[in-house]
Amino acid sequence: MQRFSDRDRTAAIALTIYEGLFCPDCGQLKAEAWQGEGAPGADMEGWYEAKALTCVGCEALHQYAKEQKDQDPAEKVYLLNTKRD
Repeated sequence: MQRFSDRDRTAAIALTIYEGLFCPDCGQLKAEAWQGEGAPGADMEGWYEAKALTCVGCEALHQYAKEQKDQDPAEKVYLLNTKRD
């Protein structure tokens, strides 16, 4: 069994704390974006505007999945950027 060093554990705790600062759905800081009784972002209403984007990587994965009739559940699909020089 692999043991983690004190440094590894500290880094994992720090990452957990850092990730906890953000909304898991939109990625904005909870302190700014979350509203409601006792929420830190109660005075931030109207500061955000939603914009739609398309992730072409997600689009390619979705298209591939649609085309596969009997995909093996163990098969892993990955993206390959064919436009890089």
